[in-house]
Amino acid sequence: MISTASRSFVLLCVLIANTSCAATPDEQRQMLRGALGSAQRLSTEIAHWRGGLSGDIPASAVETIETYKDRASALPQQIEDLRDVVAGVDVTDVNQALLQLAEFDASPLHEASPSARASLLDQFRRLSESVGSAAARVERRMT
Repeated sequence: MISTASRSFVLLCVLIANTSCAATPDEQRQMLRGALGSAQRLSTEIAHWRGGLSGDIPASAVETIETYKDRASALPQQIEDLRDVVAGVDVTDVNQALLQLAEFDASPLHEASPSARASLLDQFRRLSESVGSAAARVERRMT
């Protein structure tokens, strides 16, 4: 049986742990800016990666796309969790763009002709550009 003093101590420890870990609004704003910056960097990386691929697209392109998709799928929840930091700033467009990027179907690349592969990679790049543009718009609205 736990004594009243022990229960009070445990409750105090829980309260201290919860309040000391809570981020201030300024810290949350910085975390949201960081998440938006990550979305913009992802967009830029994809554009540079696509620009560096020549006409003969290697099979490893699918693996690279999957890595980018994984990164894109992690960001919407992070942004959504922080959206209340800036009242009135809508993050829907950036989250939708990230989800579209994360859901891109790279499976046709294996069987596609070189021109079809290039077209699919250009489509992926355009999706990433939407992410970058949407993240930049949200960041501008935060100021």
